[in-house]
Amino acid sequence: MIALKQAVAFLYRRSGEAELSEDEFVRQASLDLHWFSPKDARRFLESARALGYLSVGVGKRSVRPSFDVEGIGVPLDFRATSQILEGAPEAGPGTVAEALAEAAAGARGIPLDEVWELIRKKQADKLLEPGAAALLIAAEAGADIHPFIARVVEETNRAARGAGLSPSAS
Repeated sequence: MIALKQAVAFLYRRSGEAELSEDEFVRQASLDLHWFSPKDARRFLESARALGYLSVGVGKRSVRPSFDVEGIGVPLDFRATSQILEGAPEAGPGTVAEALAEAAAGARGIPLDEVWELIRKKQADKLLEPGAAALLIAAEAGADIHPFIARVVEETNRAARGAGLSPSAS
C-alpha cells in the first residue's frame, strides 16, 4: 500500500494545499493528473481514507492527509495507476468524527450538515482535532460516546504524530 500513500503525498504536494474537498481530490486524481477514471479516483479516495491516510478536514466534505506528506519518498517520475488499488480496501468505516457526527444527528434529530457546522465551530473555538470536537458535540447531543473514545484518542495521537508532535500519555 506504499504506492497508495505515495499517491496521496504526491497529490497534496502538487496541490500545495493542506486540505482538499473530496470533489477536488477526485478531480485532481482523475482529470488533472490522468491517473484514474472518475470512478477509480473515488475508489482511491475511499481506499486512502480506509487505510487511515486521509482524515476529515475542517471544510465541508474535505479531507487532509493524516501524515506528513513531505516525509514520504516519492520518485520524480511517479505516476499512479489503477494497479495501486488492487487489494486496497474499497471503503472503510470512515473516521471517528464521521461516526460521531451521525450519532449526534440521530440523537438530536437534526440534519447531518447542521451537526458538521457545530463540529467545525467547536473545533475552531477550542482548537481541537475533528474527532475530539465531534466527541464533544455527540456528548452534548446525548449520544452514547463510550464506544468512540478509544478511536478518538487513536486518531488524535496519529494526527499529532503526523504533525511532528509527541502525543501526551494520559
